[in-house]
Amino acid sequence: MLHTVIHSQLDYCNGLFADIPSGQTARLQSVLRAAARLVLQLPRYSTVSAAIRDTLYWLNFPQRITYKLCLMT
Repeated sequence: MLHTVIHSQLDYCNGLFADIPSGQTARLQSVLRAAARLVLQLPRYSTVSAAIRDTLYWLNFPQRITYKLCLMT
């Protein structure tokens, strides 16, 4: 359930996020990491970059924006 909610909210109007500053992108990436920790039941300060990629098969947020733009064109 969390997986669906997070992805639907983060992917909503992804094309508009193409030119936002990196600070804003970092905030959205931290939401994605927190969701991954919750889904995978990892400790709060553990690294989740590899788990996001290898276990959940999620893209990082800047990559999600690029993927969505490429998909639309």
